Amino acid sequence: MNLFLAIILIYLAYTSSILIRNLFSISKLEDFLPNEKIEVSQSPVISICIPARNEERSISKSVEAACRLSYTDFEVIVLNDQSTDATGDILNSLLEKFPNTLKVIQGTEKPSDWLGKPFACHQLSKHASGEYLIFVDADTILSDEAVSAALNVMRSNNLGFCTVWPRQITDNVSEKIIIPHVYFALLTLLPWHYTERKPKWMPNFFHQRFKDMFAAACGQYVMFTREAYHQIGGHESVKNEVVEDVALAKMIKNADITMKMLYGSTQVACRMYESHQEVWQGFRKNFFAGFSYNLFLFLIMAIIHIAVFLVPIGILLASLFVDMSSEIIMLSLLAFMIVLVQRAAVQRLMSLPLLYSFTHPIGVIWFQILGLRCISDYLLGKKVSWKDRQVN
Repeated sequence: MNLFLAIILIYLAYTSSILIRNLFSISKLEDFLPNEKIEVSQSPVISICIPARNEERSISKSVEAACRLSYTDFEVIVLNDQSTDATGDILNSLLEKFPNTLKVIQGTEKPSDWLGKPFACHQLSKHASGEYLIFVDADTILSDEAVSAALNVMRSNNLGFCTVWPRQITDNVSEKIIIPHVYFALLTLLPWHYTERKPKWMPNFFHQRFKDMFAAACGQYVMFTREAYHQIGGHESVKNEVVEDVALAKMIKNADITMKMLYGSTQVACRMYESHQEVWQGFRKNFFAGFSYNLFLFLIMAIIHIAVFLVPIGILLASLFVDMSSEIIMLSLLAFMIVLVQRAAVQRLMSLPLLYSFTHPIGVIWFQILGLRCISDYLLGKKVSWKDRQVN
């Protein structure tokens, strides 16, 4: 048991080193706010593309924020993707409010070999006239300077692509427990800087074959130069990908297009889901897909999570009723404390209550249950629906 716990602590030391490096090296969009207003003659046209299907709760805030940017030369294009709720009526009202900025197009029937979001974004790209294309979700809220800052990022780093991870708005208990796990995994498992450059320790031979392993993106805010977008084939290149944002990032990496990831912090916010049912169904559609339906890798990660995040707590609880050596108790307590500090660091970055750091084991159990459901869906060939449409 001591050896087992020692291995867990080695793993936690490794993830902690990644987390610490990420916290010190992560770029925030607010760091690129323009010092002065960009002159009209220097401002390229930027197309902000928003796919919307049954988004009556969030579409108004998202579109109004996009239409009120401080940037001078932009267009907002919203695709009403055959919504069956009040989304269309809300968009018509917004058209009257922003006639010179907003364009609303009606989505056509999805081809059988496309998934909904990639096809919606593909249609949007056909109507976009900008030199830069920004795709944001219908629940993403932009600050006045969010686009100007992103343009500064693209220009100052000579990028073809950037992606912004928004500050997540969480109102109910389910959101507060579950949503931070996305950022926890991102910040403890992926060295942020390797999405932008080659690891110095990795030979070119291996990097050319495995560079897309360091690809990540958040579809709530992705920005391309028009040239880069068309170079990778746009959304048509990921037309049947459930996790299309990561697939796009892989295309970018494989095409050797320069990219950068940022944290939205004060400039971009998003509320992904608004109920536990939405949280469950939302993650159900993309959890296993995020592993490219690799059952072996999925199970390995489940075992690691159970061992690292649940076993030490189980030992500590069992020690209340069963005699155990002080070494085992101390090693288990140390593992628990490291995880608690890691989660607290993520909570602080996301401006979320530190108290919810203690709910990390609950979230891990939740994801194990969800994983079993995802495997069941996969083995039984059960289709998952989102926004009244099958997504796989």
